[in-house]
Amino acid sequence: MKVQLDMFAVELGAALLIQLETDGGIVRILADAGDGRHDVNSRLPKAVSDFGGQAIHIDLMIGTHYDRDHLEGLIAIIENPAVSIGEAWLPPVANDTVLQMAGEPIPDRNLLALQFARPDGSQVLADYLDSKERVCLRLGGMERSVDRLREVKRRWSMDDDLPRPWRGREGFSAEAIEAVEGVFARHLSDAESTVESVTRARDTGRVLHGHGDDRMENPWELTERLQALGKRARGGKRRPIALDFDLEFQSWEAVPANASQLVTLAAIRKAAAKDAINAAWLNKVVTALRKKRVPIRCSTIPDGTPRRFGWDGSAKRFSPLAAGDKGPSIVLLGPSDSLVQKYAEKLPVGVYAMLFETRIPIKPITASNQLSYVMVVEHGQERILISGDAGCVDFRHGRNDPYFPDLLKELSTLNVVQVAHHAGYNSHFYRCLLDAGFPAQGSVTYLLLSHATNDEVRPTPEFSKFIENMALDRRNVSLLFTCQPQEAKVRDVKSVIAPVEGGASSSSGDVRLLFDGTSWTLRRHAVAVQ
Repeated sequence: MKVQLDMFAVELGAALLIQLETDGGIVRILADAGDGRHDVNSRLPKAVSDFGGQAIHIDLMIGTHYDRDHLEGLIAIIENPAVSIGEAWLPPVANDTVLQMAGEPIPDRNLLALQFARPDGSQVLADYLDSKERVCLRLGGMERSVDRLREVKRRWSMDDDLPRPWRGREGFSAEAIEAVEGVFARHLSDAESTVESVTRARDTGRVLHGHGDDRMENPWELTERLQALGKRARGGKRRPIALDFDLEFQSWEAVPANASQLVTLAAIRKAAAKDAINAAWLNKVVTALRKKRVPIRCSTIPDGTPRRFGWDGSAKRFSPLAAGDKGPSIVLLGPSDSLVQKYAEKLPVGVYAMLFETRIPIKPITASNQLSYVMVVEHGQERILISGDAGCVDFRHGRNDPYFPDLLKELSTLNVVQVAHHAGYNSHFYRCLLDAGFPAQGSVTYLLLSHATNDEVRPTPEFSKFIENMALDRRNVSLLFTCQPQEAKVRDVKSVIAPVEGGASSSSGDVRLLFDGTSWTLRRHAVAVQ
């Protein structure tokens, strides 16, 4: 019963191939494939042949979540005629531009990936992008009308000269997706500049208005003045909104009344723009799978309850009906039904743009990482954790509740761990492992880290604290990198970084682990930290 695990170097992204030897042949699981720049497709044949395979058949392809740095590389693999695929699991993200029933479970028909798989999938995407663009334009206009640090001499508009390739076309080419990114990347950049300008204003206590005399005025005095104008315009009726009188166009525009709202609106606009870009790439993955007639599943778990899928040798797929069978299995730990529902009900984000309340709630907007799959691949006694960019926030009900014991139990004994979100700021992930007593087994556990070469952010201090908090158990941990980290960021954990294996040292390289039926050995690791 052998296992081969290959983690491909894709910089800030992820790509993991797991091959399992069974009595009925080799079972292969591919989780993510980085972005399109790192060509995991060309590296698959060697990984397959090294494990004794010939034809490249992927029994289960997993897109852990719908960020481009995890999904895009799958497209070339799907489109490769030499690759066959049994089934694909894609993230259960709800279409937040359609009405959802509050308090009700999200039906499959409202999940983006399954909507894109319908015959009218291109129209679904077009409607989705139109909705996101309307939200971005509306929010951008609100930001611009109150943000006097930037030009306000004309009504705010954006990207009128850029093409909208989703309008009137069937399907999406790579060039069309680049154009989609062009439209929404401008919103990302512009919203970020809003945050920067507010921060600068707060630091200086003053705001440049851009009026004819370029005079300076305290932003809080401006808020009071606008509120007074709004009160008079409504005949003295008090409402928690501000009205900004546009000097050039002689019209009233509803705007947020303070800097906190301005930052909130900018954050919402950034999230909407990212959603649009991610959806375009998800659609391209789904379109490629449809052409190849690959079945698509979006899976979730009941709150706090793991869900097991066993390998059905006759059907050649992982099925909950085969959970008790001998052979490989997948234990799904997230996302939960309630988390999918939470993000569906929090949006459509455009509702925020129509409320104009002085207290717009600041919430975590981007659903993608939170809704990432978390799962354990089991083969005999060997257990591999796949985590994508998981937030693990649904491992407990509320802010102060303990983590669900049945989920923690699945994390106590792990031979290989894909560190979530590239060893970034992900406190729940680390806390769950520590509360589970990880690593409980006596043998070495390998921790896989995938981030950019000399990443300026990762690994984070939280990751180092996680290693430190393992106390004596950290001697049973070995860290494996696909790309060179900055020495300063791993200085405190250098003693548990694995040595170079299988060739000369390099700033980046694929990682390989092999279980020979008795023990795990490191066969390939190129990154050395001096």
